[in-house]
Amino acid sequence: MTTPPKPGATGRPLPKHNAHAIHLTPGFPTERATAIARCALDIQESEWAKRSASQPQAAATARPVWGNIEGLKPVHIRPHLLASAHGRIDLILLCYPAGSTDTTFLQDLFARFIHSFPHSSFAVLTQRAAQHEVRAFVAKAGATRRTKILIAPDFADFTIWCEDPFQVARDADNPSGPPFLLKPYTFVRGGDDMVADCIANQLDFQHAQLPLIWQGGNVLTGDSFVLVGTDYLAASATLLSPTNPTLTIVQTPSHESAVNAARALFSATMDTTREFIFVGTKLDLPALTNVSDGVTTQTLFDGVGPTQPIFHLDMFVSLMGRQPGGKYRIAVGSPKMADQILGRRQLPQALDAQFDDLAERLARHPDLEVVRSPLPLESTLNGNEWTWYYATACNNIVEIVDEKHKTVWLPQYGFGDKAYLKPIDDYHEKLWRDHGFKVVGLGDYNEVAACFGAAHCLKKILKRKHITARKPKPGKSKTKARAKTKAGAKRAR
Repeated sequence: MTTPPKPGATGRPLPKHNAHAIHLTPGFPTERATAIARCALDIQESEWAKRSASQPQAAATARPVWGNIEGLKPVHIRPHLLASAHGRIDLILLCYPAGSTDTTFLQDLFARFIHSFPHSSFAVLTQRAAQHEVRAFVAKAGATRRTKILIAPDFADFTIWCEDPFQVARDADNPSGPPFLLKPYTFVRGGDDMVADCIANQLDFQHAQLPLIWQGGNVLTGDSFVLVGTDYLAASATLLSPTNPTLTIVQTPSHESAVNAARALFSATMDTTREFIFVGTKLDLPALTNVSDGVTTQTLFDGVGPTQPIFHLDMFVSLMGRQPGGKYRIAVGSPKMADQILGRRQLPQALDAQFDDLAERLARHPDLEVVRSPLPLESTLNGNEWTWYYATACNNIVEIVDEKHKTVWLPQYGFGDKAYLKPIDDYHEKLWRDHGFKVVGLGDYNEVAACFGAAHCLKKILKRKHITARKPKPGKSKTKARAKTKAGAKRAR
């Protein structure tokens, strides 16, 4: 597949991923949210310290708290989320809105993406005016027979970032029943809130609304746990006041009561079968800052959340699977490691200390093993504006079928004027290969990452297949089975 061209004078080809993050909405009570999130980290770390690594905690059985929340409908299923890394990838959703700024860039990007998944089916949501563009890049990828085009209303102002507006789940009490699309109580990024509604009927999904605030990029589901960024634990606490439905943090008697109520709500409504682990830092994080030298401007800390160095976990956290020793391995990005590999000085705006603090806190969980992966902080000039972004390889796509069949699709960055990042690409390839993964490179993702997203953000996996090895019938050894087969073959001859 060809490398997509750089965007021209029309500007960046993609919308900023964080343009409507919840903490950027007017009036969001950042100080109160930060206090609640820090309290959550203290509470869960205290709980972890009481556990032994050989006795991992089962998913919490939480009392249903939704009965006292005015205006929120309970979920009449017991959700079990689709895993973020486990199972063979069967069906992938992409969103292609009409009227994109640079259609050549976006079509080449999607064509290469689809081409990289030759064994998966695709559904592409678009508007009628852009159907011919979708057919063109699907044909270029050689995927016409395994791709279904879904039509959205012309007024639906959705973006390409389809990982975020919903989660996919099954009913734990009826796992063979229809899958569900779980929507948050509110989703602030415009028409993306309509994506689940647009695809549900066309793909035979049901959907339900949860009394929670989250975005899919801030949720990663392992085999027995769910990682959620602390920013959205705190944001979900805003829904727990029956007297104040506006977006203000609930006035509870203490931070701890708000934390416990929000944690119970996640366990009761998003996934009733797994343990929830909330991920963040207690170190201070800087606010968005604009700097100008009179000719150019630059924006610093554009992707920072209240208690996360990047507003979505999938930008700096990867799931690598359960290890032979029993622990689950998680990769957490490190700007410092990237600078050391590249032999350059560390920049204060890279937030090394915050990433390290988050990784150290996550590693205190008795069932997790944390490894670090290089996460370079880069800059790019678009017109007269400098943009800082993380060249993230953590924003990848993982498929773990079993220990012998593991694949990772990695975004890459060592191209063109960023060729000096090739050692970072090489490091990630070796890291995943050393852990038993087949590595598929996705090509140049600098322009995508400069909009605060990458490969994991561009897609939503709707279905995975769990394949179990066939076992011989009881009482029949493999030797006897082979002998019987040979005898049958002789009779046939």
